[in-house]
Amino acid sequence: MLYPSTLTEILFYLLLIVLTIFVIVNLWPNRGVPLCNAFHFPIVGHLFSIKANKLHRQLIEWSKLSKHGIFQLNILGEKIVVVSNYKGIRDVLINRDDQFAGRPLKQLLLLATDGGRDIALSDFDERLIYRKKMLIKHMKSDSMTQKIVEDTTLEVLNDYYNEFMKGDREVNLQDLFVKLTFDVIMAKILGKRISLNDENLIQLRKHYDSLSRLLFDVDLEIYEFLPWLKHVYHSKKYKELIAAIEGRDRLLKEILKDYTIDGLYGSILRDPQKYLDNVEIFMIVMDTVIAGYGTSSIVIQMFFALMLKHENVKNNVLSEIEKVIGFSRPPTFTDKQNMPYLSATILEVMRWINHVPLLLPHKTVADTNLMGYFIKKDTTIYVNYLSLTEDKDIWGDPENFRPERFLKEDGSLLQPEEECRKYFLSFGAGRRSCPGKAFINHVMFIMYVYFLQRFNITSVCHKENKMEYDVLNVDIFDFILLIVSVFAVYFFIFKSKSALPRCPEIEYPIFGHIFAIDYEKFHRQLTAWWKLLAKNEFIINIFGKEYTIICSYEDAREVLVTRRDLFVESPQQFMNKLSIEINIDENFQHSKNLINKNFKYNDNNEFIAEIRNLTLDILDDYSNEFLCQNKAVETSMLFQNLTFDIVMASMFGRRIDINDEEAIQLKESITELGHLFMDVTLIPYNKFPWLYNIYATQSMKKMIKFTHQRDKSLISLLKKYKGKKHDEIFTGSYEDNSERFMLIFDAISKGYLTSWVVFQMFFALMLKYPDVYKKVSDEISEIIGTNNIPNYNERDRMSYFNAVVFEVIRWINHVPVSLPHKTTTNTTLGGYPIKKDTIVIVNIGAINKNEELWGDPNCFRPERFLRDDGTLLSLGEGCRKFFLPFDAGHRSYPEIQQEILLAMVYLLHRFTIVSKDHEENDTLIYEPDKWDFDLVLKPGKFFVNFL
Repeated sequence: MLYPSTLTEILFYLLLIVLTIFVIVNLWPNRGVPLCNAFHFPIVGHLFSIKANKLHRQLIEWSKLSKHGIFQLNILGEKIVVVSNYKGIRDVLINRDDQFAGRPLKQLLLLATDGGRDIALSDFDERLIYRKKMLIKHMKSDSMTQKIVEDTTLEVLNDYYNEFMKGDREVNLQDLFVKLTFDVIMAKILGKRISLNDENLIQLRKHYDSLSRLLFDVDLEIYEFLPWLKHVYHSKKYKELIAAIEGRDRLLKEILKDYTIDGLYGSILRDPQKYLDNVEIFMIVMDTVIAGYGTSSIVIQMFFALMLKHENVKNNVLSEIEKVIGFSRPPTFTDKQNMPYLSATILEVMRWINHVPLLLPHKTVADTNLMGYFIKKDTTIYVNYLSLTEDKDIWGDPENFRPERFLKEDGSLLQPEEECRKYFLSFGAGRRSCPGKAFINHVMFIMYVYFLQRFNITSVCHKENKMEYDVLNVDIFDFILLIVSVFAVYFFIFKSKSALPRCPEIEYPIFGHIFAIDYEKFHRQLTAWWKLLAKNEFIINIFGKEYTIICSYEDAREVLVTRRDLFVESPQQFMNKLSIEINIDENFQHSKNLINKNFKYNDNNEFIAEIRNLTLDILDDYSNEFLCQNKAVETSMLFQNLTFDIVMASMFGRRIDINDEEAIQLKESITELGHLFMDVTLIPYNKFPWLYNIYATQSMKKMIKFTHQRDKSLISLLKKYKGKKHDEIFTGSYEDNSERFMLIFDAISKGYLTSWVVFQMFFALMLKYPDVYKKVSDEISEIIGTNNIPNYNERDRMSYFNAVVFEVIRWINHVPVSLPHKTTTNTTLGGYPIKKDTIVIVNIGAINKNEELWGDPNCFRPERFLRDDGTLLSLGEGCRKFFLPFDAGHRSYPEIQQEILLAMVYLLHRFTIVSKDHEENDTLIYEPDKWDFDLVLKPGKFFVNFL
């Protein structure tokens, strides 16, 4: 059951367990890879340290703090190894590319690529190799295909020139080059031009623009962390994404069906060795479009922006164009090899803007090593390419835009593996390099020369000019705020809150008051909050679940007695299936009535008379074996054993052999289940019952073990010691009477677990207050006599003894909070509306310590339960009406505690009890407010002598 008094420990131990699992599972396998130096939290790791739109800059700073250019990020348990130096990057991309060729699978990207059947985003497998080989084969350029591409590109450029750029016009470079690049790539795919005004082409480009924007939108990241959400809820942006994917697929297929002869698509489709299906071919085309125009348009835009900023570079490029091509004929691919300065400028533009600061993530396909560190299979690898392009040891002055760095002293272009050019990896390398880089480089070369030949480009001061580049529009911190906001809205708006006052401690979104609760002091906290609020009813919020705490006698009486039918149910939690609490129904009430019927305590009840004799036999045995030895006896263990034997005899109607193996196992199971009932490691099974079928903790295994042991031993004892009274309680087998069986166990458990504490403290307080002890002893001697045996009717005549018992129970307050109740319908309490299924907890400790009710609640004064004439107050009379020792109403205990009271009289009648200072005596025995809190408050060890 989710019991509020355990919440502080729940939080601490749950976090400890989860953190331990997290460390073992997520950190230990990569134990050699140093963690990022950024602040990180347990479980969520570095999540709150990351700003996605600045991640490329953050990785640079963190890489400077790492000793070897490699470190590890942990984001919600996902391991991400970041490689920032050339040696590590070269190992990932080139030297050992077969071990790092995988791609981490992301939900939205899988959605956009038909489950990863493209090239760029697909995980590494045999089909990927086939797809990439097919694309490379048909992207290769010979003189004929180069001529076709040149003519197509120039045709597109001329159309845009005639449509948009004639005369002295202001042009948005970003918009221009996005459209221009898109049309050139489509022409390559189709083998023919499509009109600029073709509606399908315009709409297709819009769908691609939407995909580029939405695939990395922070608002959609929730579908990555909660992939099941797509089956139950589609946000507005998610619907927009789906519409963009469906629109892209529909329009692209519509366009492609008329172009199955020429171009890239027709070439692959007609390949005689085709071993790809039509979906894979379609995904290759889709990949080519988005990969080609999405990044290339940025490079082209920034090329001209940097030409405007660096006039000397532009003049050098123009001089080379004039020398090699002139300004009258269009450029060709073959011209590029004779233009080293323009080639160097193109390389420097891509290095300087570094438009892909993080290459697409890689993933290890097997356990491997990187830079001496062990890397587990399926680990995500980030190639921090920005750190490479800004490394002063490599470039000298990386912040400067200087194309000459890619030229030799004689002015020729450095070869790919020469000097600093070997560090240039903008298109990736190895198995996951871009297969279309040659094509796009040629297209960009044609565009650069074409525009520089025809236009004198100047900058226009415009408020929308924006030179800053942000890598993805995804902000992890904003995403977390989004998640918190969603839950906060649910818990604090949509989930209606009670009108009752709330606990005065800080109430956090989602967590509520959980950080304010100290399990061991929870009973005292409730009383302190009650006094602080000066309200008899208030709410505690635990993970969005509101618990109504009531602290007044009037409310408690309504819950437990007056309107008990409205507050009888026990909150249904998974642990109830293994515990001692069951819900109220007709079968429950009938079963309980049968049990209580057999425990009407008077000496004329034949069954009760038998139990009295059994109790006396047990007391005689204990007295002869343990108490007549003239030595100190530790009362905690003594009264636990004695109470258990008396309770068992009461329930079975006969003496149970204390050495019976089944009895020993039953006692062990009850004791262990009592401890486990409040074990914080079991709380997750209340919140997530399905977890029981997946994984059982050691505590859960113990719970299951002792539950089975309880059932087996109790059923065995019921069969072995079956008496005539059992036939009235049980019909058929015990297994078929589960509720009645549980009520028997309930009675035994509660009778045993709570009564021995009262038993022990009764005698401890007699020794602390000798005047009370003398009055009780005198009353017993007067009523029973010297040699007579006590009985139930005589106990009822002992007013002072009963008053002492009541005061012991009130003073020690060993059950300071009731077990939770639950409302069966909408109702009211203290003038406040209470909804159905509200959990209600009675703060019995506040009632027992209420000065307005008791006057001097901290004083041990049995006389408060007596009239002026010395007789005992009746139920509902004087202060006794405020006394709620064993709950009340439907949830009250059966009356088996009467035997314990008889045992007290017996021991007081037969022995003189004295206390000797004992080194093992617990110093807190007379300070119940400081006792450990479990199901009940429990005192420590206390030694006495029975003379």
